[in-house]
This record gives sequence, structure tokens and C-alpha cells, in this order.
Amino acid sequence: ASSQQQYALNVSGGSQKHSYLFSAGWDRNFGEDVESDNSRLTLNTRQTWKAWKDKVRITTGAYWVQGKSYNGMPETANFYPYDRLADEAGNPLPVYRNYSVRFKDANQDILALNWDYVPLEELGLSRTNGSSQDLRLFTGLDYDIGAGFSLNTNYQYWSNNQQVRFHQPLESYVARDLINNYTEVDEAGNLVHNVPMGGLLNQNFVSSYSHNVRAQLNYTKSWEEQHRLSAFLGGEIKDFQSENYTAGSYGYSGDNGLSQPVDYLTRYREFATGRLRTIPFNEEFGGRTNRFVSVFGNLGYSFKERYLLNASVRNDASNLFGVATNQKSVPLWSAGMGWVLSEEEFMESGLVDFLKLRLSYGYNGNTNPNATAITTATAYGGALNFNTGLPFLAVRTPPNPELGWERIKIVNAGVDFSLKGGVLSGSLEYYDKVGLDLLGNISLFPSSGFSQATVNYASTQTRGWDFVLNSLNTSGEFRWETSFFLSMVKEEVLEVENISTASQLINYSPSLPSPSIGRPLFAIYSLPFAGLDLADGAPMGFVDGEPSTDYATIYAEATPENILFHGSARPTKFGALRNTFSYRGWSLSANISYRLGYYFRRPSVSYDAVNRGEITHEDYDRRWQQPGDERITSVPSDPGEVNPLRSQFYLASSETVEKGDHIRLQDVRLSYTFTPKASGNWPLGGIEAYIYANNLGILWKASDRVKDPDYLVSPPLTSVSIGFRTGF
Repeated sequence: ASSQQQYALNVSGGSQKHSYLFSAGWDRNFGEDVESDNSRLTLNTRQTWKAWKDKVRITTGAYWVQGKSYNGMPETANFYPYDRLADEAGNPLPVYRNYSVRFKDANQDILALNWDYVPLEELGLSRTNGSSQDLRLFTGLDYDIGAGFSLNTNYQYWSNNQQVRFHQPLESYVARDLINNYTEVDEAGNLVHNVPMGGLLNQNFVSSYSHNVRAQLNYTKSWEEQHRLSAFLGGEIKDFQSENYTAGSYGYSGDNGLSQPVDYLTRYREFATGRLRTIPFNEEFGGRTNRFVSVFGNLGYSFKERYLLNASVRNDASNLFGVATNQKSVPLWSAGMGWVLSEEEFMESGLVDFLKLRLSYGYNGNTNPNATAITTATAYGGALNFNTGLPFLAVRTPPNPELGWERIKIVNAGVDFSLKGGVLSGSLEYYDKVGLDLLGNISLFPSSGFSQATVNYASTQTRGWDFVLNSLNTSGEFRWETSFFLSMVKEEVLEVENISTASQLINYSPSLPSPSIGRPLFAIYSLPFAGLDLADGAPMGFVDGEPSTDYATIYAEATPENILFHGSARPTKFGALRNTFSYRGWSLSANISYRLGYYFRRPSVSYDAVNRGEITHEDYDRRWQQPGDERITSVPSDPGEVNPLRSQFYLASSETVEKGDHIRLQDVRLSYTFTPKASGNWPLGGIEAYIYANNLGILWKASDRVKDPDYLVSPPLTSVSIGFRTGF
């Protein structure tokens, strides 16, 4: 079981002219794995001075975090359910990995190292140690100029250094496997180890820093006790730079810290496969520079504190976009108005405490660090070019001189209210967002020379409602409060850069969306399923309206118009219901969340994997095995061979699509607060003890074919924490 430890200490104080804050924290977390650990030490300080009749305020501070992590778990991806890790006496046993027992037995007397993979002996053998240091220094000057003017300036320096060290000693399977595979037997029968005897050491270093400067001039004026004007104008500059270096060493000994050279140029014949390959070269340099410039302003006016007007403008620029100056920046603006009806004389009553109407319209902008307007490439040395021996470049991102900022046009209308002295309060909000020139990673046609790229690929429209209702059900010694949250959203694609194919729509991936006009950006599509063949249990689709197992024709005739559209892959209705009960020092809260109106594709058995000797999914036990089984199962029969079109059709069919609607118990918190009576002998304030549990399970779900619609591979971890809190 995992455990988390958190300790914190805060000290604050000062005088009218000087205030200070010091805090320290230490976290240590043990994961579910026996060979894993991570810790973090945090130090924070802030100092504030006032001068010149309190017109000037200077703030300085520092924030420093040191983190350390360790993982010594062996790789478990290739394990099978029936693998035995130890015998009855507890002795470690080898399991299958890469090579058959016959192959290993035939070569065990030839090679110098054993080729067995024994997981229990690997435990804690290969170690990944990570460390990081994060430093943030900041200072600010606030100056009250007078006559309604004030100036705020801030500067922040941030740096981060990370180091990851992965050591696989000679005894580890990966080191033994590499040494064996690059071993040659000379004419005299002697072994030549082209990868030297010893461990493998891989290290990664990342160093980053940024400078951020911001200045803002403010103006505030009130007159005739009815008018209030506030405005500000400012600018911000940010420069972010990072460098990374990766290095790999062979024949490394942890006892003396020495490694041995290898020949990266010669191609050796692998012992196991006979292929000609060079020894892996693990050295790489990289870097990134991102610069942003922003200029912004805002103007707000209120009359009688009930009629409100607001307008803002800004211009953002980045070195990521375009080759022309006008493409590097994007002008953005917004305007809004508000009306506090509860301040009107005709609204005076004992029912309404507060009522406000608001309306706004404007544009926001977004960027994506993976998008670049110019070609980027990775440089390689000539030693890795076996054709010419000359240095070469491998293109990473294609040129895109038309790349631009992502813009979001937003219309927002809402009402905020409070009734009966706060017994009922909340808000109702409607929004209409149009995403213009959305940035995202999408699939490209192979003829372009790239399989995918981050481009401006679509425009979408999203309409939605957000409703919040808080109620005080009982007051007094026993207090019961309820909060209800509901969000409803409808999204559709307005324009696309490239029309998606039926195959792209069906093979949905959140990281590679395939937009279709009039449909949600993230949607679930499938091929119509016609049931199982009565004779052999093969999955059937439709050809010319008739059930068929002609999978080649089914795929060839699939178009975006004749495949099935199920709905959004993201919830269209979601929210939560939280109840909090308080009695004297006790407090109990429970939160129930819900996600409705969406679909997902459930995993099932892949017979191609089964017939390659792999374990895939438990649906295999529910497969069709004899005529008549089609009445009790929809899982096809095992064809006994690799048949990609048959296997892919079933997994892409409507039979594997499910509704994702569900309700879950998200978190529960129980606490008790002890408040001592005023006494000069008690140095502490109130003491709170609490227990908190999260991810407690699903209360209801629309699909009975999966345990959790949002966690298809592994269930969410239930966490329980116990804590104490006090002040002095």
C-alpha cells in the first residue's frame, strides 16, 4: 500500500513597516511498489517593507524546492497471468522474455553470461535516481503616485535543474542481454565482447531558466459618490530557455566510477537474430527558446455601484509563430456590462439579497509550444550516416509559414443571486465559444512526408450552461449545507483544414482528433455491426445493406457518411452534489460527481494478438464456440490464425461502443475541530483532526460491460489520508 507523509511549518509576523513569512515543508511518499520512493523539501520566504509614508511598498521573496526520487522496480510489461515468480520454497524462478528456453539452453555453454530473466532477482538491481532543484526569486515595487495613480512592477527569475541517473549493473538482464547479443566468437573460439563487461549507465540533464518582467500603471477615481472609474495599462516580457543533455556509458562500474569505450561505427551481427547493427549511441543535446511579449489595458466604470461597464485590450506576441511580424502577434479584446438589480429601489424586499445580471463579449488567444512556423530538425553526426558518412538532419516538424495564434471568441451571459439571507445562492451562466484556427496535433496524409503535425486545423463552436446552487438547509447547532453543480455543453466543428477519412474518424484518439463538420471535435464513430455468423461465429458487417463477412469491401465502402456516429467522446453533462453536515466541532462532507452524455470504445479480445501467442482480454472466455452461441454472446469466434481485417473490424464495430454515463462517490471528509478556551497557558490555536478518502467507487453506470468507463485499463487509486492542523 502507498503512504504519504507531509509536514509543514509556517512563521509569520512583523510590524506596520515590515512583515515577514517563513515556511518549510517536507513531503515523503512511498508508492505501492516496494522499490519506489520520492521526497520533496520546500523552503519559502517573503519580506515586505513600507516606506515614504506608506506610499512605497517593496516585496522580495524566494521559493526553493528540492526533490528526489528512486525507482528500482523491474520491467513487468511482458508478464503473463500464469507466470510463477517463485517456487514453493520461495526460490526465484525465471520467466519468458525475448528468447525461448531451447535457444537459451543451446547457447548457455557458449556465452559468458546467463540469459535468464528472473524478476525477483531484478528487484532493486537496476536503479533510477532522480533529483531536481527549483528556484524562484521575485521582487516587486508598488508605488502610490497620488491623484489616483499607482504603479506596480514585478520581476521574477526562475531556474530548474533536473538530473536522472539510470544504472543497470552487469547482473541486470538488460546489461547481460546487450553484452550477449554483441558477442562474437573468433576463429580460435574465443569470445569477443564488443559491448564490454560491465554495467550500463544512462544520465539525463535538463537545465532551464526564465526571466519575467511585468509593469502596470493603475488609475482610480471616484466623484459625486456615484461615479467610479478604474483603469490600468501594462506590459509583460518573458524569456524562457532550456538545455538538455543525454549521455550513455558502457562497461560502467559503480565501485570506481569508470566506463569503457566502444566502437559506434562498426556494424556487428547480433548473436540472437543475425542482423547487422551498431551499438546504440546514447548521446543527445537539445535546447529550446520561447519568448513572449504582451501589452494590455483595461478600463472599468461604475455608476451608483449598480451599472457596470468594462473593456480590455491586449496584444500578445511570440517567437513561435510566423515568419512575418504581423503573424507573431495577435490583438485581443473584450467588453462587458453588469447590472446589480438588487440595488434598485423596486427590488427592495426581504426575499432578494443580491441579484446581478452580466454580459460580455470578446476574444482570447492560445498558443501551443509544439507548434512552430519554421522547419525544425535533429542534427546527427556523420558516424551515424552509413551511406555517405556525412552529418545529416532528420526533420521533426514541417515548415508552416501560415501558422497563427489560436483565438477563442466568447459571448457570456450570466446572473448571480442570493436569497433569504443567503439560504439560497448561486449563479446561472450561458456561454457561446467559437474556436478559430484551433491548434492541435492531427494526422497528415503520408504523401506530405509527415504522419502528423501541430497545425491550425479546425474551427469549432461550443455552447453551454453552468448552474451553481448553494442552499443552507438547517442552521444553528446542527448545520446542513448543500451545493449542486451542473454543466451542459454542446460542441460542433464549423470548419476543417483537411477532411477526415472514415478510417481516421473510427480510430479515435484524444491526442489525434479527426474533426468532421457538424459533429463534436472529439467523437466516437464505428462500423455497423450485424451480429455473428451462425455457421462459424465470425463478426458481420453490412455490404449493400446485407450482413457480410467481406471485410475488405466493408472497409473499402466505408465513408464518413455511412459509418455510425454515436456521440461525443467527452461528457456533455457533468457536475457534482456536495452535502456538508456540521455539529459542534464535527464536520462531515460527501461529494457525488456525475458525467453523462458521452460514449467510449471498450477494450475486447484481439485475435491477431491471441494467435501470435499473446494474452489480450478476458472476452476470450465469452467467445462464440459452437452454433447457437450467438444467442448468448456477441464476442466472435477465434479464427485460429492472424486475420487483421477480421480482427480490426470487430474492434472498430458498434458492438464495442458503450455509453459512458456514470455517477461516482468522489470524496468524503470527516473532521473534528477542538477550540480551547481563552487561556494564557495554551500556546496553540484550534486543533483540527481529519480523515479524507477519495475515489471511493461508482454508484451507478450505464454500461455493465466495464468496471469504470473513465479508467478502462486500471481502476483509479482509492486514497485515504489522516491529518492534524493547528496554528499559533
